[in-house]
Order: sequence, then structure tokens, then C-alpha cells
Amino acid sequence: MSRNLFLSLLCCLLLLSCGKDNYDPPESELSGKIISRTTGNAIGVRETGTPVEMQLYQDGYQLHTPILVYVNQDGTFSAKLFDGVYKLVSADNAGPWVNKRDTVLVSVKGNSTVDYPVDPYFTLENENFKVSGDVLTVNFNILQEIKDPTKQMQSVTLYINNTRFVDSGYNKMAVTVPDPSLGSNSLSVNISKLSSYPVLYARIGLQITNIGQQVYTVGSVKIK
Repeated sequence: MSRNLFLSLLCCLLLLSCGKDNYDPPESELSGKIISRTTGNAIGVRETGTPVEMQLYQDGYQLHTPILVYVNQDGTFSAKLFDGVYKLVSADNAGPWVNKRDTVLVSVKGNSTVDYPVDPYFTLENENFKVSGDVLTVNFNILQEIKDPTKQMQSVTLYINNTRFVDSGYNKMAVTVPDPSLGSNSLSVNISKLSSYPVLYARIGLQITNIGQQVYTVGSVKIK
């Protein structure tokens, strides 16, 4: 093989390689939210450590590997995608809801939005956080949406952290709510030991028997 022919072939290979690496990245954004099928309200989940996952599939490709999408603590999620039709499902046993794994078809063309309805066993609503001196008083409601004798309230906990990310694994203080019940609940707790932190955020989590993930109030609330 002549030197010129070798160089020509090498240039062709380099151009092909560069062409493969220079595909335009996806520019459309799919924004979504996990909601209760009954109330239409967003579902609060854990975002740190072992966050809730959603999966996107697109038919017609040899590799049928899902695109993993992680859910924020306020129940929202987003992904950069190419335009097309996708199947959106929750990961197996992903969250504190009935494990139906319903498929929602999503047509992505430019920036698109979608709601993903689920059937939560319990939800936390109408939360109110009020600080007076060193005492934080919390009022909230517990709603049972799906009745299942194997899925009961195991515990309810107030979590406080020095960042907006707050959950069972990421907090500076955790206080169990004594004797939680369906309907209205209230708790007062002294937070003086957290006085050195310039900012504090709080939220409430409910552990359900035989469910790995807790259900939370939607997002966290700044209390300081």
C-alpha cells in the first residue's frame, strides 16, 4: 500500500469517527410530575441516596434499554430527549404507591409536559410550619387514598436539614410524631440545638408497612 493511499484511508476513518461523535445532542425537554390519580396533587418523594426512578422507552431500536429519569422531592422530573414517541413507566416498586407500572405514551416535540398518575396508599397534605423562638410547631393532614390491610401507617416523622434536600437519610434532626392518625395532626418540637445553622428546611415523611420508600410532603419548607 502506498503512503498516499494509507494517508487517504486514515483521513476517511478519522472523518467517519468525528462524524459519529458530532451528532447533535437532544434539545427537546420533557417535564413531568407524579400525581395522585384521585386528587391530582403532586406526590412528595425522596430525592437523595436512593431516589425514585422513572423509565422512558422508545420502540423501534435494537437496544431496548430504558432512559432512567430521577424524580425530584416535589414529584417533578425532566429529561432531554430527541423528538419522538416514548413510553413512560415507573420503575418496579419505585415509590410509595400501588405497583401498577402503568404505561403513559408521551409525544415529545420541542418542550413537552406530562403527568404520571399513581395510586398512593397515603398522602400528606395542608402542612404548616411555624417557628416561635426555639419551638417549631407543625400541623398537617394524613389522607388514606388506597385501603390495603397489608399497607398501614408504620411511622410519621418530622425531618429538618440545613439544605433544601430533606428526607429520612439526609437530615440534621428527625422527630417521630407520636400516635399519628388519619386527618389532622400536630407536633411541637424544640429546635434550639440547630441554632448554629443559618438556614433550616423541614418536611414530613410517612413510612408505610411493606413499602421501601416513604411518602413525603411535597418539597421542603424553609423555616429559618
